[in-house]
Amino acid sequence: MTWEACKNYGLIMIEPNGNEVRLYYNMLSSQFAGTPAGFYADSALWQGNFLQVHGRDSHGTKRIILMDGFYSWRYAY
Repeated sequence: MTWEACKNYGLIMIEPNGNEVRLYYNMLSSQFAGTPAGFYADSALWQGNFLQVHGRDSHGTKRIILMDGFYSWRYAY
């Protein structure tokens, strides 16, 4: 299970609490991609090698983070 395998398979699920993003690398197996503390994910999509995650911070402000690894992220907005 690698970032590339998850990107190639392409399936993304947001956990019901919005705190984590689950990336699938085949039909039955997945890996969590951690988001920053206080960030609640609403949606996510692949953009090249990056995972673009749309959500909001603890104050309700809309934010976007770009991920290039399971626990590697930076704020884009």
